[in-house]
Amino acid sequence: MNIVTVIVLLFIIFGIVVMGNLKKVDKEYKQVKNKVDRIKRDVDVSEPEVNEELRTLIQKGEEVKAVKRARQALGLSLLEGKQYVDVLNRETE
Repeated sequence: MNIVTVIVLLFIIFGIVVMGNLKKVDKEYKQVKNKVDRIKRDVDVSEPEVNEELRTLIQKGEEVKAVKRARQALGLSLLEGKQYVDVLNRETE
């Protein structure tokens, strides 16, 4: 076997291992998400009132304003505000 063949085989093995780990992480994520959804349903946690306003801003394409408003209303850092708006954006797609 030459070096190119060995390198290709190593990349294939590495890819298989990574894909297996990604599937495992995805499965665990879905399990945790389902548990959180059940808990939210059981506890009847209402979402912050500002979310509807944020969704409207997102639908208008004004994500920056939505992040600013989320930060003001919820006391979030810039990163937290961006992540919060990103989650709302994914939920409304």
